[in-house]
Amino acid sequence: MTTKQLTLQAAAVQKDRIGSIGVLQALRDGGPETKASALVMGLGNIVHKQAVKGLLFLTAEIAYIIFMIRSGFHNLYMRGSLGWVEQEEV
Repeated sequence: MTTKQLTLQAAAVQKDRIGSIGVLQALRDGGPETKASALVMGLGNIVHKQAVKGLLFLTAEIAYIIFMIRSGFHNLYMRGSLGWVEQEEV
């Protein structure tokens, strides 16, 4: 077998292995960091020594929570009023 064929075969095996694991199975069979990472974005990265990436995920999650508290829930509530006022010419 050539190197290219071996590489393609290894990639296919890797794809099959990764593709067969679902979220529920990962949560059921994963370690405590996997389960905690489902609640706190970036925690798994931090545990696996990817601190910068983990802190970026954590910052994004905190920013999203702040946005939802400050205006997001109100925006979702007001969604029902879209289309009540007829369009006027400017």
